[in-house]
Amino acid sequence: APFVPYIAEEIYQNLVRNLDKNAPESVHFCSFPVADENMIDSSLNLGMDKVLEIVENGRISRNASGVKNRQPLSKVIVCVAEELKLNDELVELIKDELNVENLEILHNADEFVSYSLKPQLKTLGPKYGKYLGKIKQYLENCNAAEVVAKVRSGETIKFEADGQEIEIGKDDLLINLENKEGYASSTNGKITVVLDTTLTQELLDKGFINEFVSKVQNLRKDSGLQVTDHINVEISGYEHFVNVVMKDKEKICKTLLADSLMMGENGTCAVEFDFNGNHLKVAISKN
Repeated sequence: APFVPYIAEEIYQNLVRNLDKNAPESVHFCSFPVADENMIDSSLNLGMDKVLEIVENGRISRNASGVKNRQPLSKVIVCVAEELKLNDELVELIKDELNVENLEILHNADEFVSYSLKPQLKTLGPKYGKYLGKIKQYLENCNAAEVVAKVRSGETIKFEADGQEIEIGKDDLLINLENKEGYASSTNGKITVVLDTTLTQELLDKGFINEFVSKVQNLRKDSGLQVTDHINVEISGYEHFVNVVMKDKEKICKTLLADSLMMGENGTCAVEFDFNGNHLKVAISKN
């Protein structure tokens, strides 16, 4: 707030007043532009709302899995009850944000997660205090996935306990999501985002390349080189890592502004790093 008005004025004087002497003397004398509401793309807005929802839950899933963001994953599964349409651009945005190679949309997450249910004492206690034990027993033995699907669609669950009819809605349940092996998931109640966390050698190699590029860029920074400086890179160490780097040599050189990338240990600055228990030494020098 203290400095934005001054910056706005400077930009206005440079870009407007210098080109149009008939423009108001100050940006603060100008009216806000009137939006053309016909240009609003409602479907794009709704799509972006879904993208944000999916990405937020996807990041929670990745954090819970302990898999680094730089490690690509094979697939994200978006599970939502209603129909979900995302155009190719939005799908690519989700894949890029979550660093996954494929996206799949399903109507339920039963294949990837299981649920455990507990009574919400705050709501059920006042209504069915002496029946809480029976309610807990029912929730432990019911088909949890079916119950979750019903209450999330707005329905209630009804059953009898010692002659008393019990009615339970979504707010009466504590729903705990449990991942099946090889998956990590997160849900906000409307949408469940599941990441396939199984890592193939191909995915591990891609993750290693991302780590390698990051380490070289950090080494460049620590050695006082500018972002625009061209460098020479030499590598040595674990043979598989060396082969992976050399196989993707052209793309890596372009990313790093490297004029050469070869096997060796010469360079003015060097670092050795560990990836899944194996080591690679990287040396760089300004070209």
